[in-house]
Amino acid sequence: MNEYIEKLKVLTTNFSYSEFILLLKQIDNEIISGNIKLFNSEFIQYFNQIISMVNDNYIIDNNELGTLGHMLVENALLEKKKLTPTLAMCFYLEQKNNLGFNDIFNDIGFYEQDNCTMFINDENNIFNINLKAYDKLSNNPDEYNYNMMEHIIHEITHIYQTTRTEETDNIFDKLVYYDYQQLKNLQQSMDYSQDLLIHNSYISEFMADENAIVFMLTIAKKHPEYFNEELIQTKLTDYQNRKNSGVGSVGADPRTAEEKMVQLSKDMLEEIESNYEKYVKFNGIEHTTWFINTNKKMLANFEKINQKRNPLIAQLEMQGISEKGYDMYYNIFLKSLYQFDEQNIVLNEKTEEKGFNH
Repeated sequence: MNEYIEKLKVLTTNFSYSEFILLLKQIDNEIISGNIKLFNSEFIQYFNQIISMVNDNYIIDNNELGTLGHMLVENALLEKKKLTPTLAMCFYLEQKNNLGFNDIFNDIGFYEQDNCTMFINDENNIFNINLKAYDKLSNNPDEYNYNMMEHIIHEITHIYQTTRTEETDNIFDKLVYYDYQQLKNLQQSMDYSQDLLIHNSYISEFMADENAIVFMLTIAKKHPEYFNEELIQTKLTDYQNRKNSGVGSVGADPRTAEEKMVQLSKDMLEEIESNYEKYVKFNGIEHTTWFINTNKKMLANFEKINQKRNPLIAQLEMQGISEKGYDMYYNIFLKSLYQFDEQNIVLNEKTEEKGFNH
């Protein structure tokens, strides 16, 4: 690792494009072979410094100067090459930094050689992106890149959620904070298999999915050259089905879907308490007692958090803003409200007028 840090240091003061590309290839080979598992803060500091360099002749959307990292990712998309681990890091760092999170979640690593899973973490949270999983799903570079980029945006949304506070004056952010507390509360009563089963019923997971899907569809619309037309249309059709899926569905009405999930927990708790001896016989007293106590605690906390969430939900709905398929919602990456018109995503030009001026 020290060898690569020293090379990055030299490049920050005496930059050579060809030498940097060669260095990226070397690092990618080390990651794939399992020799590098964790990049420390010093490496990320110099790496970030280099990929954040701008070129006066490289103009991207909104007439902004593009960074070296953006250019490298874009070139891979245009050349139909799969994003390498270092390019995945470039995309992650750029999008994270665009939200103002330059100094957090800079611990990036890779583990499980066969899976090549990229992980990002701080002291309290860890988020994973299994790069190899997308490789196994498709040999198509467009599909691989699209899905992996979407997943990275999903995880950065979780970073956003972890940084919201109860003290903020921003109604949307305060609701995001309480939704994330509710996620943690609900997960405490689920074992791993249950958690996977109802994963998308959590509001925080809906938000992460929604932000990632809408961001990628918007990028694909602006830059159809990045991905093939068939893939873009498939992704758009999937989103149309998601938003038009009806009342109580995860994609079009996630808060109702969350309430239905919690009601199932209430029903199960009532069933077990009513037939306590039967459940003790089959599951043992220890597991049965654990289930009853954890679910009682979860349901009590659910109501406490709801008392804080409901007024915020009502305030936003008065402005026509909610997670419901036909209402406006806010995308933290596009920094815009948007609405789905049953066919397409329409960005809202009055975002700042409604107080969404992040």
